[in-house]
Amino acid sequence: MIGTEERAHEVEKVESRLEDIRRLEELWAASSEPSSVARPRRRRSLAPVLILGWLVFLATLSVLPPPPDPTVTTPLWADLLAAGMFLSLFATLSGLASPRLGYAASTLAAVCGTALAIGCFKTGHHSGFWPSYELAGFALLVGGSVAGFVRAGRRQR
Repeated sequence: MIGTEERAHEVEKVESRLEDIRRLEELWAASSEPSSVARPRRRRSLAPVLILGWLVFLATLSVLPPPPDPTVTTPLWADLLAAGMFLSLFATLSGLASPRLGYAASTLAAVCGTALAIGCFKTGHHSGFWPSYELAGFALLVGGSVAGFVRAGRRQR
């Protein structure tokens, strides 16, 4: 037969366990509620990916293009667009001081390149898949530049 002292000890153990269960239930309920403290999500910058994209794409444009059609003369607007693209790429260095400005300059350079790729289709300057390759590459660079511009704008707010 269990004595009163042993019963009191057993009752104490059960009450202690019930208290532990209540604390765990409170912790569970608190963890399922949305936190009042919003933690900012760190997003990585698109700048390194965009820089690498520009470098690789410009390298392939300078090393791999097929020879241009010698009967087609390059129109003045194409030369101006090419100059604008390279000036905009140079302006992309301003991204070191202001990310939004750098992404905007990169977007302008990629839009100029897209116009050049479309002009390549129209004039027949290059044949085969090359104008499609140019168009796809510049379109990706436009998308990356615009995405970086938007992210940089959100970060400044």
